Amino acid sequence: MPAINLSYRVPQEKVSEIESIINEHAEFMKKTYVDNDEAVPPTHTYFTKAAELVNPTDPEQGLTGYTIFTVNEIWNSPDDVMAHINRAMEAPHFERFKSAMQYAHVAPMGEITFKI
Repeated sequence: MPAINLSYRVPQEKVSEIESIINEHAEFMKKTYVDNDEAVPPTHTYFTKAAELVNPTDPEQGLTGYTIFTVNEIWNSPDDVMAHINRAMEAPHFERFKSAMQYAHVAPMGEITFKI
């Protein structure tokens, strides 16, 4: 099953802006795949947010001043991924979503290597 994985490393002064853009994408996902049954939905979707630790093995060392956001979407087929990307490119929020990519690592055709 192919996956879209986006990982954003965002400086503290940009967190509100990028979080707003990611929330716009969440609303697009809801309107497209929950409220509208014409599009094939992802099999699983979740977005995350966490403060980045200086040392993940020793949280007492504090925070880096960055926030990590992830957007994770699992799809049935590569065609579904491409259809979603094409829909997203037509969405009203897309230019803002694209601008946020300056903080992102993007893997639009990842594969699931482990799942419970």
